Amino acid sequence: APTGQTRERRRRELALLLKLGQPSPPVKGPKSSEAEDVYRRAREQAIALEDEPALFKATWGLWYNAVNDRLDIARNYSEELITLGRKSNDDDLLLEAIHCLLATGLVRGAIQPAANAGRDGGRVHTNDTRSQPTTIRSR
Repeated sequence: APTGQTRERRRRELALLLKLGQPSPPVKGPKSSEAEDVYRRAREQAIALEDEPALFKATWGLWYNAVNDRLDIARNYSEELITLGRKSNDDDLLLEAIHCLLATGLVRGAIQPAANAGRDGGRVHTNDTRSQPTTIRSR
């Protein structure tokens, strides 16, 4: 098990990595290797720290990086996001995960899985009483 200092250093690194990952796609492009490297490292730290909200963010960044041209990888990340979203009991995260699965299905031409994801998202959204959902980047 990591010592207190090691955990704190990992927490600080994780926070920094998640902040560094956000501007990478607009600046370097959504498929940049820099963004992927940052989010992959953030994912490793989140797993080591058992920080599921940070793991969701890092996995989302990896999904976003892969969705345009590495569709099997994007599908795997979107399925992991669904698992994390359900586990979190946070409807905003679950809706974001469903969005990722829906978008990945549409890009892949997998119409039935995309339609199923859309129906799931509708059910979650219907149960959500707030009018303004948050985005993954605002968390």
